[in-house]
Amino acid sequence: MFTGLVDALGEVIEVRRLPKSVSLTIKFPYTSVVLGESIAVNGVCLTVMQARRDELSFDVSSETLAITNLGQLQVGDTVNGERALQANARLGGHWVTGHVDTITRVISLESLDEYVKLVIGPFSESQRFYLIKKGSITVDGVSLTINELSEDQIELMLVPHTIQNTCFSMIKLGQVLNIEFDYMTRTIAHQLKMMLNDAHFKKFLTQD
Repeated sequence: MFTGLVDALGEVIEVRRLPKSVSLTIKFPYTSVVLGESIAVNGVCLTVMQARRDELSFDVSSETLAITNLGQLQVGDTVNGERALQANARLGGHWVTGHVDTITRVISLESLDEYVKLVIGPFSESQRFYLIKKGSITVDGVSLTINELSEDQIELMLVPHTIQNTCFSMIKLGQVLNIEFDYMTRTIAHQLKMMLNDAHFKKFLTQD
């Protein structure tokens, strides 16, 4: 479990492409990392397969490559990192699982003093059930608040601290972004859908 608060930036130092998977080695300023530890890389929960000082290696499966932007990483790229949440830690963002739901793109960027207004999309009709004004969303591992909804797009505001301490300092138009919808919103929407499709529940709703 994570919070969407990036605690380090990493540099990709090796990308080894296999027929159906990718092995990534990323240099992170972490200490005391153990094998098997979970680290979110651009919002994707990955398992540490090798740890050589500050160089960590991860295996990325074909499923992960299909639904995230990790397959586009190249040597020299910078990624957002977050170590898994400890049970006694302060929850400063929101509940993030590290299981990316989809990818989308940067539609527009607008500088507003030290802030940046970011519009991303598109989102499908079914995905819009998980988008709530002033609700949470995880974008490339960063916990953000949805300011506005517009058809198949959402508007976000990047504050100076977020810009300075994440990969958003290098964000570009058209860039592919990893998206994880809010876990609680997604769970409630799923349960409501199951209930509304249940014949017994429909009968209960129509009773006088």
